Amino acid sequence: MLTPVNGSSAALGLGIAGVDSLNAANLDGKIDGRQVTGVKLTDRFFMKDASVSADVTLGAATFDGSSGSVVSATDDTIKITAHGFKTGAAVVYRNGDGTNTSVGD
Repeated sequence: MLTPVNGSSAALGLGIAGVDSLNAANLDGKIDGRQVTGVKLTDRFFMKDASVSADVTLGAATFDGSSGSVVSATDDTIKITAHGFKTGAAVVYRNGDGTNTSVGD
């Protein structure tokens, strides 16, 4: 049993004073307290030299596939200006809902 000294409520603040149980069937001689210190399990984990980065570009471009100034079958290129893509970025060509047509020369 804990007895307060000079009327101190320190034992209550530390969570070490209380009753075993209010239900006789649950009496086990133990007082369920609470965390005594401010240190938590998550305070023991850390990440060293961690970094996260991402580079996302979304865009779409339309072009005239029959124009020789846009499509070059010889050079295997499609030239589109003002598109927002970076050189070397992977792109996917889709015809959309239209009919397939010859591209370039």
